[in-house]
Amino acid sequence: MTRTSACVSAGRVRTLWEMRRPAQHVGWRSSRKGCLFSLVKPRSPVLDTLVRDHREMPTTYPDVGGTRAGLPPEYHHVRQVVELGGGDTVFQRAVEGLRQWQGHLLGGVDVAPHGAPVEEGTVLALAVRIVPVYITVVCRVIYVTEHPTQFAFAYGTLPHHLIEGEEAFVVERDHNDAVHFSVVAFFKPRGRAMRSVAPLVHLIDQRLVQRYLRGMQRHVAQGREDLGR
Repeated sequence: MTRTSACVSAGRVRTLWEMRRPAQHVGWRSSRKGCLFSLVKPRSPVLDTLVRDHREMPTTYPDVGGTRAGLPPEYHHVRQVVELGGGDTVFQRAVEGLRQWQGHLLGGVDVAPHGAPVEEGTVLALAVRIVPVYITVVCRVIYVTEHPTQFAFAYGTLPHHLIEGEEAFVVERDHNDAVHFSVVAFFKPRGRAMRSVAPLVHLIDQRLVQRYLRGMQRHVAQGREDLGR
């Protein structure tokens, strides 16, 4: 049976089932290589090509570094936090997980290239399945901060993305020795097509944030299980 599929410009709002042109993917294309939305899982060469093509591209928003303090206005804001436990062992385990993208990977989000370093300037592609499609976006790490009681990094959006904005991931230990993991972000839908479906974009982001939080909880819990053996 021949599979019918297509990619179209993200600047034109059209439903997937309106298209009947053969291709490798089904979805909205934001650039000449790769799709924002796809009915098939994007392969590693596609993700690696997106990363390579975006290394010299600028971020798509002016407020770079805006997650460091007060979030800039005129964006949708996100602040979500979970407690991971307490003590130095939990803190170190959580920092290790953040450095190794475990919140993403255990949350069902693929990160390319494999083993991408969490350091300023790193460009990465993220691919995740949110039924019924796969979503692929590209970001750049904007900053990394490390203190005795906190480790954090943020990435910002590049042209191949649903949104414009920045997302930070923070592990910190408070004065009571409790360890928390936070996701802090500001964003707005990118382009006319995404603005026309803004509630859907917000829902997708909400689901992704919940996956990151659960992924980090799983990573820390697995560390406890390993220690108990």
